[in-house]
Amino acid sequence: MFPSLGSNWNKAEFVRVGFVESKQEKDYMICFYHHETQAVGVCKNCGRGICEKCAAEVEDSIACLNHCEKKAGEINNLVNKNIERSEKYESLGAGANYRLATWIFLMGVLFLIFGFYKENMFLQSFGVLCFLGAGVHVYNGFKYKITK
Repeated sequence: MFPSLGSNWNKAEFVRVGFVESKQEKDYMICFYHHETQAVGVCKNCGRGICEKCAAEVEDSIACLNHCEKKAGEINNLVNKNIERSEKYESLGAGANYRLATWIFLMGVLFLIFGFYKENMFLQSFGVLCFLGAGVHVYNGFKYKITK
């Protein structure tokens, strides 16, 4: 995220100009805007450490007060949409894997038949790969049934 933070970012004290690491290490992150105050969280939009004075609650996260609230709200909306979509597609269940496996298997049969008819090794190989792909989808459907 910030190249100057390095791997020890949670123990570094940050200076406002350019996110430069200071020589002193702390056991806590300090506020980006108030260098003498301990940060209570990280802004959802910009990733800066912010104190209680600088934090604005945006749904279930925090953002920089009067700076990042709108963007953090947009990020929350995107996350919520993705959660809804994943739940929608999850509701399709194992049947979606089985339907896809059926179509891939049929395509494999067609590639094999046409490959033997034309004596084309590439088409025959692709037919075998389709069988393997169908097997993967059958396995995923079976695995999905077991986990639910």
